[in-house]
Amino acid sequence: GYLSRFPADHPINNPEISTHLEVALSRHDGKIVKIGVIKSSGVTAFDIGALDSVTKAGPYGVPPEAILSADGNVYLHWEFHRRPEYACSTYFARPKILTTLKAPPKSVQPPAAPIEAGATAKGVKQRKNSSSSDNSDSSKKKSTSTKKTAPGSSSNSTTKKI
Repeated sequence: GYLSRFPADHPINNPEISTHLEVALSRHDGKIVKIGVIKSSGVTAFDIGALDSVTKAGPYGVPPEAILSADGNVYLHWEFHRRPEYACSTYFARPKILTTLKAPPKSVQPPAAPIEAGATAKGVKQRKNSSSSDNSDSSKKKSTSTKKTAPGSSSNSTTKKI
């Protein structure tokens, strides 16, 4: 099997290691909704092996209503031990029933799209920085110019050079 490919002195062969997973199953068909490590063995290959085993073994069938959580899913805390007498066992799979629902995370609005020079956002005109080769000291000079647009275009805006 998977574990036999590692040398005898590899950390994965330490009989004391274990990985604890939380598995969420759908109430409708027993398919995995979510899976994660809640206590690592400290050996990534062992943790991945446990995750892979649970994933490949699914779906698990329709779960009994007695172990449904408030959100309608079934949650299992499942321990995987390296000791041969405990390995590959459902003995350490226990339901974890959630009685309350967590509040959904607050939604975060994505940043607004960049605004083109001369366009307005909520009525505020945007400034456009431009440089001119004939301005030797642009920080002291202020001038106003009008941006010309093609005929039929609706965008005529004024920008200031600072």
